[in-house]
Amino acid sequence: MLSYQALKRNKSFKLIDNSFKHSASKISSGVINPVTGRKIVKTWMIEELMEKARTIYEDISSILGRNIIKFAEITRLIKDAEEENIWTSKALNESVSYLTEIGEAKPYEHFFKNFKSVGKISPALVIDIETLLIEWKHYLSVTGNLIESQVERNEIVLNNDRVRYQDMQFSTIIFADGQQGLSREFFEFLNYEDAKGDVIYIKSDEFHCDEMLKTNINIIPLKNEQYWIGSNYEWNPKDDKPSESIKESFISKLNKSVTFNYEVIDHKSAIRACTKDRKPYIGIHPDHAQLVIFNGLGTKGMSLAPYFSEHLFDHLEDNIPLMAEVDIQRVF
Repeated sequence: MLSYQALKRNKSFKLIDNSFKHSASKISSGVINPVTGRKIVKTWMIEELMEKARTIYEDISSILGRNIIKFAEITRLIKDAEEENIWTSKALNESVSYLTEIGEAKPYEHFFKNFKSVGKISPALVIDIETLLIEWKHYLSVTGNLIESQVERNEIVLNNDRVRYQDMQFSTIIFADGQQGLSREFFEFLNYEDAKGDVIYIKSDEFHCDEMLKTNINIIPLKNEQYWIGSNYEWNPKDDKPSESIKESFISKLNKSVTFNYEVIDHKSAIRACTKDRKPYIGIHPDHAQLVIFNGLGTKGMSLAPYFSEHLFDHLEDNIPLMAEVDIQRVF
């Protein structure tokens, strides 16, 4: 998103990418859900985020010649009368405008159990994150804006109002490195609560569905009768390796909800860079104006990145103030 903003503003830049195999984006579902949590509330700033995401992902689709965005519904299987009452109350509330009225369970009873009715969340957005990452990286390579390298601390040299990397000089370096740590050496005053998430991938010859489903676990259709199953939060993990206990927990939840047979074909995990207040860290270093951070987007990077990358560039280019909720000044 930052490189997209730089391109749109005709900025000279390089994106330095280390091809990190365990990045959270690579196992993301790519879903932008406007409603969140057990209490069924609208996601923070969702109207603005959805509109900006739609606009930018559609523009990127045009640039790449590949459609990476689609509108979709999320079907929520409602387990009991209590949850049904909460849903109905929220659906009738004009401030929660993404919910349909309660629907019948019958169309889903062949494949699912232990639920009472269904509700629909619409519209949601689905981004083909795998295609986006591969094709955008290729695009930046062809246009000469990509450097594939692992950046080391001693390679970044601050010199007055410039920053030098290897034999190149820049006015600004923007750190968007997730949980990998280099930005944390420069912005050591920012505190994170990293969260590891596991996902499993299943395949079933019996279950045929192109809907996103939310039961006691999320089920996202992929290609060739394969499904993305996830996800969880393991706070401040010791490593980014897949957890066998989480895998077994996912399987247990699936078995309590589904009636179809399936096989687990893969299991992956990654660490998300999360902040304590669940808002991104965005802003200019208080002592070094050439250092900028854009990090801590957590689980909602697909929705937050389009809007706030533009917001950051507006701040850097036009001196428009950053929102207090995301400005790193809030930690002081």
